[in-house]
Amino acid sequence: MKVLSSPTFDFTTGGYQSVHRRVFEGAMKHAGDFRTYDITKKECVLEGDTVLYLNWEDLRRAIDYDLDQERAYTYKDKDSDELISHLTSFVSGLWQIHAFAEGNTRTTAVFTIQYLRSLGFEVDNDQFARHSWYFRNALVRANYRNVAKGIEYTPSIWSVSSATCCWACNGTCATATCISTRPRNGVCNPIWLTV
Repeated sequence: MKVLSSPTFDFTTGGYQSVHRRVFEGAMKHAGDFRTYDITKKECVLEGDTVLYLNWEDLRRAIDYDLDQERAYTYKDKDSDELISHLTSFVSGLWQIHAFAEGNTRTTAVFTIQYLRSLGFEVDNDQFARHSWYFRNALVRANYRNVAKGIEYTPSIWSVSSATCCWACNGTCATATCISTRPRNGVCNPIWLTV
């Protein structure tokens, strides 16, 4: 992917928009443009229900806020579990804004890869690409709440466990930390971060 081969990264709202534009230019009429209407999406993983996405009028403000909060966060003296827990919460929140009419998951994944690289992690697109549908469904589930049905937000769908990942990968992850999304069938779909 051309965007990921570039050594540049802009950790701003404009940079997030730029990722969308660069990924979808030529394939999507409104590449790089924030949506100008409210959305719902019937999700199979939610049995036809929808995540509550942000209203369109507040998209820029919400992304600015999330990026400012992340920029102010310090990773100093955090263990791997705290680091990954915080990162997954940040990524999940950014995705839940759903700034674009289409292409939010891919944009968030590419922006996340660029951000992780800027933090010094070695990460590529392979795991995101191989598990894109699961990655999206995990984000959907992490941002869904329906108290009437007894369903609370499930940020724990993102788990951090080198033991779990080593089990899933036959013990071949001795030098990596893994962001693991765990579906109900117990299969670990790891996204590797070499530290």
